Amino acid sequence: MRCAEDLIAALNVGLVQSAPPITTVSSPLSDQIRAELHRTVPTIPNGVDSLDNIALGECQPLSQARVTIAHTGAEFYEGKRSPQQLFEAAKELGLTSQDICFYFIGVQGQPAEKFIERMADQTGVSDLIRLSPPVARDQCMHLQSRADALLLLLWDHPAEKAVITGKLFEYIAVRRPVVVVGCPEKLAALVVRDHHLGYVVADTETAKTTLRNLLDSKTAHSGLLPDVESDAVSEFGRSAYITRWISAIADLPSGRCRS
Repeated sequence: MRCAEDLIAALNVGLVQSAPPITTVSSPLSDQIRAELHRTVPTIPNGVDSLDNIALGECQPLSQARVTIAHTGAEFYEGKRSPQQLFEAAKELGLTSQDICFYFIGVQGQPAEKFIERMADQTGVSDLIRLSPPVARDQCMHLQSRADALLLLLWDHPAEKAVITGKLFEYIAVRRPVVVVGCPEKLAALVVRDHHLGYVVADTETAKTTLRNLLDSKTAHSGLLPDVESDAVSEFGRSAYITRWISAIADLPSGRCRS
């Protein structure tokens, strides 16, 4: 379910009402459901899988551009999640294909291919984008590790403020800088900002600042930008959340959990 309203609307369903534990993936969602049901609602987010990163020196950059920003996935929710601000920023800065590459993994051959191509064409940055077909997860992680930064697109809408996408945890595992576009006060954007994981874009001006910062940072590095050093990898480790699940199940009244 995409937001607390969806879950609350489903509470009239007997299965939901009788469920011994109800958990959510974010604290704001838990607060909303707790207020509605007047019961304990643990927060157990998605998590970061342990990942043996490929050494930066062994990574071949995804493109020949000075900076490559990669996005994974082919779902843009009818344009609600959009790279438009970054495209406009690149155009206004006069960036060329030697400066920047927006690399969309998993889009080629999908309905989203036309969406991205049309947007790039309308903005005048068609030469700055590259599209690849869907790939297996392991290969996708490898491709992500070959980018200078990873793009997380959010829908700038109040209903999504409490939603934290699983893609963010995958990005954290890869340790590449994250560029968040859309809903700058959303939980995912706050995680990136608070844990110094990358950049949060709120409009075209902050998009231009982000692109300038990435390009300026790259001048000191002949290869990819350095890995992000953050406590988020350990703080959001999946093993810690498994412990929370075990605790939540152990706290259930006897006889309430049946296979």
